[in-house]
Amino acid sequence: RVHGAQQLRERFASQEPVLVADDSPITRALIRRMVRALGFSVVEASGGAAAVAAVLLQPFAVVTMDLQMPEVDGREAVRQIRKVEAADGRRRACILACSSSIVENDSHELLASG
Repeated sequence: RVHGAQQLRERFASQEPVLVADDSPITRALIRRMVRALGFSVVEASGGAAAVAAVLLQPFAVVTMDLQMPEVDGREAVRQIRKVEAADGRRRACILACSSSIVENDSHELLASG
């Protein structure tokens, strides 16, 4: 189920890069290849803290966020990213939650976190 499909199309039309946040180098490589094949530049982050640090430096059109990462997990990283965006008055990035295991309750929690 895609939430905000129109918003996603608009964001991909921008020239801002896509942030790929995942602790798995294999998953980052896979997503990087797919996104670059679509003609977009990619910035990679190996964890939630690195993703937040990247957002502090520049805006992103789209962020792919692994939910289960050590130290700062994806949910907390999303909360922190939303705070940065609000503090800077930035447009909110379209964040795509990625996980190898998700249940219905998780989707409600994710939507509530931003």
